[in-house]
Amino acid sequence: DIYLIYFLTMFMSGLQIKIWQSFLIGTVASLIYIFLSTAARPGGDLLNEHALLRLPFFYLISFFSAYITQQVRQREEFIEAQHKAELAKAGYRALAGQIAGKIAFAMNNPLAMIIGFAQSLLRQPNADSHQRLAAGHMLAGAKRCGEMIESLLLLSDQSWAPLAATDLNAVFRDTLSAMREALIFST
Repeated sequence: DIYLIYFLTMFMSGLQIKIWQSFLIGTVASLIYIFLSTAARPGGDLLNEHALLRLPFFYLISFFSAYITQQVRQREEFIEAQHKAELAKAGYRALAGQIAGKIAFAMNNPLAMIIGFAQSLLRQPNADSHQRLAAGHMLAGAKRCGEMIESLLLLSDQSWAPLAATDLNAVFRDTLSAMREALIFST
């Protein structure tokens, strides 16, 4: 019966939220022990040596069980808070990557047109030095923007992008029309 009382003491102390409540559990365990020992020996002495030696152990077991349980709970709460913070950071990083990928995708098309226009200006044989200088500045600036867009793409996770069929003829037609507009604009 004593082992059952020890087990119940540890179990009940582990369920408590505050450590001071473990002393109440120790008191209840001591009273149960006294009741069981007097029920087993009706004429026995209540304050014998065996009873007096075992009562403090109920308090100690109750206290240490509650203390260890509280330490484990605090550690688990700390680990859970760390995991939540890591998940939140990962979510923010994923969102930033998605936004950066969309920005980079939206900026690449106009940037390609600017680079194409600047290159067409540089290839024109009748362009004067002022036009070539302006085209060179446009091309250098567009290439710097392209490098920035490439660094933005590093933030986005391109491996998870869904693959879709692309009509290369439509892409080619769009590119040709953009180049025609650039040539018409330049003349």
